[in-house]
Amino acid sequence: MIDQEVIFIDGTKIEANANKFTFVWKKSVEKYHSSLVEKSNQLYEELLEKEIMPEIERESEEEFTLDELTQVARKVDEVVSVYDQKVEESPDAKERKTLRSERKFPKQARKTLIDFVVRKQKYQKEFEIFGTRNSYSKTDHDATFMRMKDDYMKNGQLKARLQCASCNQRSIRTRL
Repeated sequence: MIDQEVIFIDGTKIEANANKFTFVWKKSVEKYHSSLVEKSNQLYEELLEKEIMPEIERESEEEFTLDELTQVARKVDEVVSVYDQKVEESPDAKERKTLRSERKFPKQARKTLIDFVVRKQKYQKEFEIFGTRNSYSKTDHDATFMRMKDDYMKNGQLKARLQCASCNQRSIRTRL
């Protein structure tokens, strides 16, 4: 797009009034992802310990894949469905009460597992967007952030970094 004889580059930091805090940091996503891995492993061990579901075949002992988490959620959902059916078929009130109390942990586990699946998908998408960078903007995935000395509150803030280049009256805008 640009011939390399003459090029003019202007780098500037832009402060907008809307969407000021739209940045995502790689270290925070890594921290939350490792927490998700740890919690999902603990929940799986608890499900096995309480014999709510049988052991599944895993690719890695350290971390569940998205498919494995979905499979665990489906199996727990099947257990909850069996409990639901038993509660509906039971004529005795005391028996229904005990069945409902037995169903309580699998129901909570199912809800937690569904949340884990959604979060795992979100983290995988964010890691794809990061690539080799350490940050990105939620509204513009190509933009990274840099610190400004002063902003409207007179403190250092992070702003999207833009660079503009022109050559022969043609302008090219890029975000770094």
